[in-house]
Amino acid sequence: MKALVYHGRDDLRVEEVEEPQPGPGEILVEMRACGICGSDLMDWYIEPRAPLVLGHEPSGVVLEVGEGVEKFKPGDRVFVHHHVSCMSCHYCTHGSYTLCPMFRKTHIRPGGMAERFVAQRENVMHDTLKIPESVSFEEATLIEPMACCIRALRKVRVEPGDSAAVIGSGPSGIFHIQLLKLLGVGFIAACDLSEYRVEAALRFGADLAVNARDVRFDSAVRDATGGRGADLVVVTAPSPEAFETGLRCVRRGGTVLL
Repeated sequence: MKALVYHGRDDLRVEEVEEPQPGPGEILVEMRACGICGSDLMDWYIEPRAPLVLGHEPSGVVLEVGEGVEKFKPGDRVFVHHHVSCMSCHYCTHGSYTLCPMFRKTHIRPGGMAERFVAQRENVMHDTLKIPESVSFEEATLIEPMACCIRALRKVRVEPGDSAAVIGSGPSGIFHIQLLKLLGVGFIAACDLSEYRVEAALRFGADLAVNARDVRFDSAVRDATGGRGADLVVVTAPSPEAFETGLRCVRRGGTVLL
């Protein structure tokens, strides 16, 4: 079967790789869509493990189930998380799921950007999700990044009527805007360096969105909040300038979420 294999930042190859076989408790999935994450471009994180098959946001159709699998059957539409937690250790019971010892030991073989992949037993048990017919395979790839945003907002205090500023209006920023609207936030400002993303922020619910190349975002936020600043600032852009802007946007006693 074919898979996208990472050999280096500028060296991605579609190669023939051995098809994985499901063992007891595992499932074989035919990939239909797979998201691309910003971490796929983090050389310090990826290169030490190269060559490897990328992809940790995959959706697809179950082709085969291993011995003992009862929750799934061939033909089921699924989304598979690449890492899963045990849900019972000290870290999990305290909400620190990514610190669970099992988390880094679990994975999908060989990766989401392959024609077919295997979800191992723990993934099947704890975090393989059936996709409703109303949700496309492409939409299902957003489950993992959206879950990251939900978990982040659960770490902070958000009250109905609060003001929020979102720095960076890429996928993560847009997800935060949508979630903040659902939480009843009264005013949301957003910024980006891309005009397309500025327009997207407005389309998905921001009350104010500016291009940070043209407008000082902290000034715009303070003008819109009576000089006080935002109750919550969400920084989704990975740059020192974005972090500094976040500190200038937040009110006294407010929260900056990185």
